[in-house]
Amino acid sequence: HNLGNTYMQEENYQGAVDAFKRSLLNNPNDEETRYNYVLAKELLKNQKNNQNNNKDNKDNKEIRTISKTRTINQISRIKTTMIKKINLTQKKRKKSKKSLKYHHSN
Repeated sequence: HNLGNTYMQEENYQGAVDAFKRSLLNNPNDEETRYNYVLAKELLKNQKNNQNNNKDNKDNKEIRTISKTRTINQISRIKTTMIKKINLTQKKRKKSKKSLKYHHSN
């Protein structure tokens, strides 16, 4: 029982659950140990949920970063493609003007 209390103070809820469980096997009628056991199980459950939420938040942040990077890369590719098209169009216009000048001078 005391070992379970020590684990609780250290916020080692898995150790506390295990210690209180062993204590209850030795003395199943100890209501204080039973209470502490249930409390430690609940705190362990909350701790695991918080860890999972933190992991999910980190994963979501990474996904948002990846998505943002992909979007930036897509925009960059579109921009590059548009610049190439504009340059081709300008070259065609220059060629057209040159050929018009050539035809007029003849």
